[in-house]
Amino acid sequence: FSSDEINPADGHRRNQWYYWNMLPAFFTNFEPNESQKKRVLADTQRVSGLEESEVFSTGEKVHLTLVLSGSQQICDVGVGATSFKQYETQLEALRIPFRHMSTEVGERWILVGINEAILEYIRTRWETLSEIEAGIFYGYPATSTLAFSQILASRTRKPETAAAFYLGGVYSQEFFSEETEYFEKLWQTVWDISPKIAQEAELEYLQTTKSRV
Repeated sequence: FSSDEINPADGHRRNQWYYWNMLPAFFTNFEPNESQKKRVLADTQRVSGLEESEVFSTGEKVHLTLVLSGSQQICDVGVGATSFKQYETQLEALRIPFRHMSTEVGERWILVGINEAILEYIRTRWETLSEIEAGIFYGYPATSTLAFSQILASRTRKPETAAAFYLGGVYSQEFFSEETEYFEKLWQTVWDISPKIAQEAELEYLQTTKSRV
């Protein structure tokens, strides 16, 4: 392509392709309205409702807290549930965007998002959504996501902290320390928003660790 077709400084759309720097990416024509882009926030009512919820598991509360903080763009709730009515009622009361999801093999759950736009994006991209996109949306570091995709050498780690227990997964070999630090910072975000949820989660982690000894 000639230099007038691609603008490395700010990207350039041409037909169905979008160029950012020199890398082409398929353009999906995804154009949500401004209302859909409005992000859910960690206000007092939502945090209090989440803390007092008897519907969500401790792990779900942790990830919902990170969605409210904007550190994580999506999370799953109700995985393995036989009924979703109580989840629907709770999420509607908290005014948190969600959608029902399912797979061809019958798995069902509820996907929660920071706004309606990301849920609509996932719906429109469901057949082509990459594991790298999913990793970013779930709040994993870029290097962890690349390790999960086998682009970087990977390693696993036995959780030694609540942060690693609830947030960690596959790590990269080279950037393991940075990724561990990243998860600890996310854990501090949970503490900053809701000490009650953080304490509940740390107690559950200690009890789970003790039961495995």
